[in-house]
This record gives sequence, structure tokens and C-alpha cells, in this order.
Amino acid sequence: MRISTQQVAYFLAAAREGNFTRAAGSCGVKQPTLSQCLKELESSLGGVLFKRGSYGVQLTALGRAVRPHLAAIARSAAKAGETARRLRQAHGAKPTPTGRLHANDAGGESAGLIA
Repeated sequence: MRISTQQVAYFLAAAREGNFTRAAGSCGVKQPTLSQCLKELESSLGGVLFKRGSYGVQLTALGRAVRPHLAAIARSAAKAGETARRLRQAHGAKPTPTGRLHANDAGGESAGLIA
């Protein structure tokens, strides 16, 4: 299973906003991009995360069950980024060319998390 931090961010925005268009706006992407990314997350998790309706979206039972775990991933990714930034500053190192951290080399359970 592969879950990206982008998928996590889009999921949390959609859950918070209750609307894919508003969530896309808050993430700085177009709504079809956000929707496609969330469909890929649903495929990875093996179920529907949002009940889609004409008046917005609501979390399904699966969405409610995974929300705390996805929020924890977001918090951990943010902490990892902050730790890396502090260490780079302390040692005068520069960020990678993309400025992104990748956890694929970490092994274990986090191997499927991409920053």
C-alpha cells in the first residue's frame, strides 16, 4: 500500500471543508486533481472514504476510522520536515534540489509514505 502525504493533505482538507471544491482551493489545486487523488487513496485503502452528495461530502465509517491515523501521518511528516530544517540550519546544509524529503528508504511501516 502506498499513501502519499499529498493524499493525506487532500483527505484532511476535504474532511474539514465538507466540499471538494473548497478543499481544492485551500490546497491550491483544481477540484478534479483533488478528486482523482482521493479516488487513488480510496483504492489504496480498499474502500470509499467520502459519501458524495449534491450538497458536499461527508466521511463514511471508513473515512471516520482512518481520519485520526491520516492526521497523525500529517503531524509526523510536518515534524520530520521541521527537524530536517533545524538540522540543515545547524550544520549549514542545503535542502535537496526538490526541497522534499522521501521516506521510502526508511523501511518498516513507513516505507509506503512519500513526502
